[in-house]
Amino acid sequence: MGIKRREESGAMNLSIIAGSLMQRVSEDHPDAVAREYEDKDDNKKTKWEIPYSSIEGMITGVEFKDGDFGEQVIITITDVDEVYKVYMPTDSRYFIDLAKKLPNVDLTKEVELFPYDFEGDNGKPVKGMSVKQEGEKVYSYYYDADRKETINGLPQPDNDWKTSYDNDDWKMFFIKERKFLKKAVQSVDFSSVVSKPKAKVSTSVPEDLEGNNDDLPF
Repeated sequence: MGIKRREESGAMNLSIIAGSLMQRVSEDHPDAVAREYEDKDDNKKTKWEIPYSSIEGMITGVEFKDGDFGEQVIITITDVDEVYKVYMPTDSRYFIDLAKKLPNVDLTKEVELFPYDFEGDNGKPVKGMSVKQEGEKVYSYYYDADRKETINGLPQPDNDWKTSYDNDDWKMFFIKERKFLKKAVQSVDFSSVVSKPKAKVSTSVPEDLEGNNDDLPF
């Protein structure tokens, strides 16, 4: 799949909306899809975008930036000819999920990022970031699936969280978790990225995710 449109900065900017990577384009683009939204002043507006389901390439940088809608993390995925910048809020499940898996990513190899957002069997939203390398899923660095426990220093709720935590307690916990993960991501050394295979975005759905929730948690 070829992508020929480039931003003035030389990078293609992508945001994550409802589980899709969105490239903003002009209304007359043949692949443009309209999306209504509200700006910071609650005015209804329309954006024209192209949705993609995944992006594949080398992660070559991460930066954090404050904006009108809060702090954003910018993931740079690049090769010799193309640069993609994926924007997501640091308080989103997309960032939290990716940050938990990043320590297990081999930065010298190509990676696929696949954001997801759907309704679970219990009716609650399920969202996050699936990560794959060489066809294999990358799991959280901070969770031992065999022992079913948090590891490697990730903050966890107090032992009595089931009976004592209210909304404010959970807000404070998630802020603490997010600050921990942000610091961990900022400490990642990208100097080991030597080779840079071609980065690409895709509209295809990985076979083991299509209609199959057994892949969760990612």
